[in-house]
Amino acid sequence: MPPRLKKTNAESIKSYMTRSSATKKVIVEKNSQTKEKEDDMSVSENENRNDSKTYVTSTEMGQITETIVSKFKNVEDLIENRVCSKIEELKTEMKVEIRGIQNEILQIKETVKENEKKIIGNEEKIKCIEETLPQNQNNLLKKIKLLEEEILVKEIHDRKRNLLIYGVKEEKEENIQEVVTHFLLTSLELSKEEVMKIKLCAAHRLRKPAYQNPRTENAPRAIIIVLIEQCHRDRILNVAQEKLNGRSKMSVRSDLPATLKKKRAQLVQKAFEIRKNEHLKTRIRVVKADVWLEVKGKSDIDWNRRYN
Repeated sequence: MPPRLKKTNAESIKSYMTRSSATKKVIVEKNSQTKEKEDDMSVSENENRNDSKTYVTSTEMGQITETIVSKFKNVEDLIENRVCSKIEELKTEMKVEIRGIQNEILQIKETVKENEKKIIGNEEKIKCIEETLPQNQNNLLKKIKLLEEEILVKEIHDRKRNLLIYGVKEEKEENIQEVVTHFLLTSLELSKEEVMKIKLCAAHRLRKPAYQNPRTENAPRAIIIVLIEQCHRDRILNVAQEKLNGRSKMSVRSDLPATLKKKRAQLVQKAFEIRKNEHLKTRIRVVKADVWLEVKGKSDIDWNRRYN
């Protein structure tokens, strides 16, 4: 390329850059001026606004204050009315409740008075019962004793045709009817004709009691016989008292309830001591619901009661 042309291009580029810088400077200055104008306008507007606000507050402050005071007064009146109304409601409710409580108290007082009257009446009844209790107790004991005696008498009556035979030797596989017949013939010495007339309803050996006197622990078990006729029972008992009383280990006794049987066993022991020490005759009798021991001396005509 020719030198002249190169120079021309360099100059043109330099001239273009100079013009471009000047243009930018002008644009920046214009923007700056525009921004300053906008800032001035914003400050002016703010000042105007502040002046306007100050003017409104100062002129209407009284009205606003009066409005606020009026509203507060209305609220205060409303609260006061509601509080007063609620208080009146509470007073009314409390009066009703107080009346109810008073009525309940009156009812309780009346109930207490009635209970006091009842207590006084019960105390009088208790006092009367306490006064009559010993007599009633004695009467009750007498009635109980009479009932017990009646029961014993009935049980004795149910056993009136029974006899107990003690001391008869016990054999294995024995015929109890034959044992009783042999006892009547040999021990009581009844005639064969009389023994043939005696009819037995039942006969068997009794079980040994749970408690037994050591002296009679090995003794044979007793035989109980039930006779059909009462006269035969009385005949056997009378003959046994004459033949066996105190002279043999065997004996014949009437069948008694357990309580009387125990008492009779005690009297039998006493009778043995009387016969041994005093040489008196003894007999044991069943009188109603009791058992008696009677004694008789050689010169005595009647039997005398010794123990019961």
